Amino acid sequence: MAIKKQYAKSQETAIASYNYTDIATGAGNILFYGGDVSGSAILTTTSTMLGYNGYTRTTNGSPTTTTITFDATFERPVNLRGKGYIVIPYGYRNDSGGTLSFSPSVVYTLNKVDAASVSTSIGSGSGGMYFNTITDGSYGWDNVTFEFNITTTLHLKTGDTLRFTATIPKTPNASTFLYMGHDPANRTNLYEGAEEIVWTTSQLQVSAPFKIDL
Repeated sequence: MAIKKQYAKSQETAIASYNYTDIATGAGNILFYGGDVSGSAILTTTSTMLGYNGYTRTTNGSPTTTTITFDATFERPVNLRGKGYIVIPYGYRNDSGGTLSFSPSVVYTLNKVDAASVSTSIGSGSGGMYFNTITDGSYGWDNVTFEFNITTTLHLKTGDTLRFTATIPKTPNASTFLYMGHDPANRTNLYEGAEEIVWTTSQLQVSAPFKIDL
């Protein structure tokens, strides 16, 4: 009589590479880039994607703040735990006719949002942008970096969304402009109409700590 062979159910396979620190800590960070597409904004792991505009600009007036939301929806379950990092590039341009100084603050939130739109906080914070003695006709660029720490394993099931939101304020006058970069391809030459805007970096980054099951 023939003996029927039993085969173990195969597990989902994935191509991944981890460094020593990833394996030692059991957590590997995956880098997402904020990018704008026509009509919305996303988090993507593709650093070759060209943002639709690549930046958002605010001016003095109403509304007093501008908020941009970047989403990544997961098609398989994942676990998050450990330290993550956020880098927000920003810049200014002064066309006011005089010299000015101001210290706006960028505010961020990072949340898990489930299919029922229930939100769970992952991290939040704010950081100053310091512009001192800006002469007329000048512009400049910098970035603000945040750290967040997920101390308890956070499970994201299929259909859950990782949502990053950044809010930047209005400027002190109608001829001063504040920019936030979000171009995954990190172009340093972006255009506002016919005017070229030269960036140091335009890449908005969210480094999320994923728990590794080895």
